[in-house]
Amino acid sequence: MFGLGTSLPTIFAARALDGFFCGNMGVTRTYLGEIVDESNEAKGFSFLALCFSAGLFVGPILGGELVFPAERAPHIFGGTIFETYPFLLPNLTYAIFAAIAWVIGCIFLEETLPASQRCSCLRRRAPSAETVELPPAMGLVRSTSGTDPSGAPTRFVPDEGESSVTAPTGKRYPVELIQTIV
Repeated sequence: MFGLGTSLPTIFAARALDGFFCGNMGVTRTYLGEIVDESNEAKGFSFLALCFSAGLFVGPILGGELVFPAERAPHIFGGTIFETYPFLLPNLTYAIFAAIAWVIGCIFLEETLPASQRCSCLRRRAPSAETVELPPAMGLVRSTSGTDPSGAPTRFVPDEGESSVTAPTGKRYPVELIQTIV
């Protein structure tokens, strides 16, 4: 869409959509944090920074060289859509690289969440023996297993017939709100 933009509002809208759907650094860091351990954590995160920096260096060079293809290589791109839309080729190249990375990720990246914990939001389970109760006022169950080493709450199990929870501050919160947050 960005490469096909012919007006400033269209280009701004395309750039806004690209920024909205490109939240991959947080996901990448989270996944990397789950697959490394103390022995290779520094190497893994420094390699991620190296790849990000290389992309910031190579991306603009590659994009700049691919702009105006009909003027640079008229025997290949003359009389094509690239003559009308001179910024389409660098954007198509970016889209192809993104699609290839997506396919590689789908094929080769393994799920880090154990199968027993997947889709727990869709089914209710009784607390297991590996859970530790928080203070009773919170009404939360803190799990010490799984991928979260701090044991942060992974699910909310209300008491029988409980419609709201009293926080340590004395405020009462609806069960649905607590379930949504946790």
